[in-house]
Amino acid sequence: MACEEKAALMVDYQKAITAYSEAVADLSRAIGAVLHAEYELIQRKVAAARKLSEEARDRLQDHENQHNC
Repeated sequence: MACEEKAALMVDYQKAITAYSEAVADLSRAIGAVLHAEYELIQRKVAAARKLSEEARDRLQDHENQHNC
């Protein structure tokens, strides 16, 4: 039987890692192309996206550990 909560957590995690990946790509493109202040702003966005992806991963792993699914 499929676990709906796990499926929802997996969707959330996928969205979070996609956002993180896109933020990293933006940062990569910004190297040498933007002012330092703008680059720092993009770096902060990457850090925030990374944190969100880690939190989403942790929620998924916690669910898997608690429910054995």
